[in-house]
Amino acid sequence: MLLFAVMARLSLATRNRIRKRKLVLVVMFWLDMLHIVSMFFQLLCFIVEYRVRKRSLKATYGHDFHSRRGEIHRLCYESDETCINQLRMNRNAFTRLCGMLERIGGLKDTKHMLVDEQVAMFLHTLAHHEKNRVIKHHFRRSGETVSRYFNDVLHAIIRLQGELFKKPEPVPENSSDERWKWFKNCLGALDGTYIRVRVPLEDKPRYRNRKGEIATNVLGVCSQDMQFIYVLPGWEGSAADGRVLRNAISRRNGLRVPHGYYYLVDAGYTNGEGFLAPYRGQRYHLNDWRDGQQPRTPEEFFNMKHSSARNSHKGAAACRNKSFPHYEDLCIVYAKDHATGKDAQAPADVVEELEAKKNDDNVDDIPEDVDCTQTPTPGSNGEEQNARKKKRRIQSGEDNMVEAMKEVTIILATQLKDASDNLSKAVIGVVAAESRSKINDELLKLPGLTTKERHKATKLIACQHELIDVFLSMLDVEKEEWVKGLINGDF
Repeated sequence: MLLFAVMARLSLATRNRIRKRKLVLVVMFWLDMLHIVSMFFQLLCFIVEYRVRKRSLKATYGHDFHSRRGEIHRLCYESDETCINQLRMNRNAFTRLCGMLERIGGLKDTKHMLVDEQVAMFLHTLAHHEKNRVIKHHFRRSGETVSRYFNDVLHAIIRLQGELFKKPEPVPENSSDERWKWFKNCLGALDGTYIRVRVPLEDKPRYRNRKGEIATNVLGVCSQDMQFIYVLPGWEGSAADGRVLRNAISRRNGLRVPHGYYYLVDAGYTNGEGFLAPYRGQRYHLNDWRDGQQPRTPEEFFNMKHSSARNSHKGAAACRNKSFPHYEDLCIVYAKDHATGKDAQAPADVVEELEAKKNDDNVDDIPEDVDCTQTPTPGSNGEEQNARKKKRRIQSGEDNMVEAMKEVTIILATQLKDASDNLSKAVIGVVAAESRSKINDELLKLPGLTTKERHKATKLIACQHELIDVFLSMLDVEKEEWVKGLINGDF
């Protein structure tokens, strides 16, 4: 109340000067506000421009998508000749394969690529042994996209192992097949084959086979009509066929031979329960009985029928059944070059690994307030997972926009607060500066003060805005007594 009373006693000219200065400061304040508002509208224009550009990009992508669909139609659906030349299967087989990969393999359409394009890209890569950079140019995709979808289709095909592998059926007693009627209860034949691979330099000794090629030794088990029953890839090329077979029958998801049944094997395997090998030391290969030659002993007759059923054309090794000199010493020297089979996996093993990874991903998707031990509902399928992922992506984009707007709001609020504080400080500073300039003039009018007292009074009064206002509002006859009381500490 005292301060307002003092301000009321100011002269009219003084109040006018203060009003003018305040008016200038208010104008400066609003100029700052206009600058902030202009910045806000610039940001708003940027957001609108971004949305329009994003919409135009979607339109461009839509055009590219339809253009790609036309190319896929010409590649896969226009004619059987083109489909066979490019994908090594006719249109009907291609359509059936795509359907199986969707229903059983779990392959799904994505926002940017349908299932048939994924499968066509995969088959074209295998059919022509193309590299990633060639496929990405042919299908107009990035190298990362080609690699990702190749692996997706590969995983889906591995999940078809239950449909593609044939269940073994023994040769019946009344079989009339010229090749198989001699082998009752035989389930089929097996052998190893070399498939060339590229491996790191330090692994090449383990993958170099007896022919000098860098390859992997793949065990294949086929039925009588040449359909696969079991496959074990991954073993190094230096591994012996018998070692690969031994690993196959000892695996949890390995090859199983029911009691009383067997498979035909060549002389590279041991003749034992479940596996029937030819007689050793007797003629075996089909070439031995060409040009009208006939078997002379029961063993040769057995070997001829055995070889005919297996349809094998391998030559006998010159050093078979002979001891290898210094074998134990060489095992120590070349120990690191021995085949280990650490990368060997049957299709069932790969499926289990994929399912385990899928379950881990599902657990990671569960919110924090959900118990991971709860049983999932029957409705939880691949489509719902894709919908959740899409929803998370949309939510993530919205969250990013909200966060950006929050940051802009915080910046604007900070600038407004700074401008308001600067205005308040400026108003107070202007009034205080104008008032301080009058203190010494007023003190000079007081004859009863010495120079030392005047300086001390100036210091005390100028340090506090309230004292300045009180001093300037007093009557001249009261000022000297008030100043002396202030110097003496009476107030």
